[in-house]
Amino acid sequence: MESSEITGLPVTLPVSPEFSSRERITYHIKLMQKFKCILEDAENPSSGSKHRFPPVPARVVLSQEEEEAKWRVQCLLMSAEVRYSMYLQVLEKWISSHGLQSPKDQWPLPPWDVAIIFYAHLLSPFNFQRDIESNFPSLWKAEIEFPLARMCHTNTDEASKRAWMAEYPDVPYQIVEFALAGDPIYITENGMDIHNYKCDSADCMGKRHIIPMTGWPGYRVGWTLGWAELACPRCRKRTSSDSVLKLCRRVFGFPIFNLWDSPQRQFSKNGFVDRILALTQDHGRLPDDLFVPRYLKFLQLMKQGESTLVPTLNIDLLWHTHQLSPIAYKKYCETHVGRQINHVDTIRAAKRSTREENTAALWAERYCESYFDPENTAKTAEIKRRKATIQRGLEDIGRKLAAYDDETKHLKTALEEVRDRLKTKKAALSQAKEAHKEVNAAVAEIYTAIKSIKPTIRFLTLRYYRRSKRRRLQQLQDKLNSPAYTSTYIAAKRREEGRAYDAYQSTLQEESRKMRAYKESQTERKRLEQRLRLEVTKATAAIWRFDNVDGEEQKYQEEDMYDGSWCSIVPSEVQVCVHPIMGIPKNNPRRDRLVAVAPWEDGGQKEHTDMEDLVEDVAEGDAMEEGAVEEAVEEEVVVVEAAEEEAVEEEAVVEEAVVEEDVVADNECRTHALELGDAQVTHIQR
Repeated sequence: MESSEITGLPVTLPVSPEFSSRERITYHIKLMQKFKCILEDAENPSSGSKHRFPPVPARVVLSQEEEEAKWRVQCLLMSAEVRYSMYLQVLEKWISSHGLQSPKDQWPLPPWDVAIIFYAHLLSPFNFQRDIESNFPSLWKAEIEFPLARMCHTNTDEASKRAWMAEYPDVPYQIVEFALAGDPIYITENGMDIHNYKCDSADCMGKRHIIPMTGWPGYRVGWTLGWAELACPRCRKRTSSDSVLKLCRRVFGFPIFNLWDSPQRQFSKNGFVDRILALTQDHGRLPDDLFVPRYLKFLQLMKQGESTLVPTLNIDLLWHTHQLSPIAYKKYCETHVGRQINHVDTIRAAKRSTREENTAALWAERYCESYFDPENTAKTAEIKRRKATIQRGLEDIGRKLAAYDDETKHLKTALEEVRDRLKTKKAALSQAKEAHKEVNAAVAEIYTAIKSIKPTIRFLTLRYYRRSKRRRLQQLQDKLNSPAYTSTYIAAKRREEGRAYDAYQSTLQEESRKMRAYKESQTERKRLEQRLRLEVTKATAAIWRFDNVDGEEQKYQEEDMYDGSWCSIVPSEVQVCVHPIMGIPKNNPRRDRLVAVAPWEDGGQKEHTDMEDLVEDVAEGDAMEEGAVEEAVEEEVVVVEAAEEEAVEEEAVVEEAVVEEDVVADNECRTHALELGDAQVTHIQR
């Protein structure tokens, strides 16, 4: 097969405005610029605005300016995740008043700090749907989405501010606003403290208070052996030890979704947002095609398999844009991909590296182009050549397996023939058993009838019967002495059943031998197929690689999946970089991990982690080196072979035991009948 005949699979998925609109994607990039500006300003505020941030807790020892910057970002995001739930309550009440069909361009806008958390929440579609449906169901029914255009066209919205202040008059709506030049300005002193804490003590009379941010991180994750206790700022009453998320619903009236760390991954240094912004600034405008074909190809790969794929920057940009309309995203995936698709940015580096390579190999094999360099015609031609070679290899495997099947088909034919004979022998055995059983039953019935006839007079050993009874006894005795009920006839039936049983057992053993021979041939076929496929599998896995070997002439530019181009990906070590929570003792075991489990109203638990990743950890194990592949294949085949043989032997033993059990039961019945008959004969003679 010539490589020129090789073509990639066609894309059949439709285009949707949620990810294909140039205007929408442009708004998305502008939004990321604003979010990045807010977070950078929190890290490095002007000297005149540092005092507006919550003071560093006394127990936190800052060794360098970078740690102080981390504290400020943490304050902003932890405060924002509390305020995010407050905003959702404002939005839910507004929709309840105006109706589910109210125009979305009139919905209250989120404050800028809240918008960061809202954005991050949407990029975890499974968690977002579960959280909103569980806690704010009317928002899901109203088809909540991120107000991209409105957020890009305004710095603050007075109508949204009024809706907020009507619900939270003592809590500032905006913590940050943008100046005309686009730079953020912090306008609320201590606005990042935790507002709206409602104490349930009699002294406070239900009044709401402010929790200083300096004490919130320790309470937020629990820094004692149990959960940290939170003291009321006014009456100093301490709450009972409880999980923070459950207690926040009780004392604030809403849950906290544990989202503060997600923006760190998206906006980390040299992370996804940095790379997207660098590309748009360097090139000035988006490419004409907006990468829609690549995104559709990516979704089609997901449709065709269950493996986890790693997107390039241009694909991920459209993927994120699509997810900002969660209901539309869900409907599109269910309708055109066949299932809902989650978006996870917490895959560990070791696993992510393997998935990056798997994605590149799948892409090259399905679409005949380089995943990281699709415009390179030389690489495209080489991939087509490699795919043609792989297809020839697969065809050769098919021919060799067909030849092997032809050589061993007599084993299958012999097995089928002996199985047909086994069915015949089994039917004959059943027929013989039934005939023997009928004779025994008839004899037993006669003896039972004889026993039922009672003498009219009984004296010592003498018995006197009336004429009618004597006549009946004689009839029964004559019937018992007929050829069909003699002991000789019964013995003949027993021997006939025994011969049928022996014939069945002999055929069963022959079937077992034929089965073993056939299974051995199939096991050898598996070994042959795996040996033949080994080279093809290696070639398929390496179809995308263009690594130059030392000493060879350089024909292709090496693949660089992290070069910062639109068709590159974010390095794993950048993607999963999350700062530990500051403000709790360093020796606390909870310091370097997040609170991931949240108790909800129904008593269940929900995790903001990649559970699929956890399951695949167990399934995949560590990656095997090439030298271990054949050994592992051999071990697997041996295990399968042993299991199959054991199953066949067990089946034969069980079937033989059933037959023997039936024979024993029949023999017992026959023995009982004969004993009864002997006793009755003696009785009549007397």
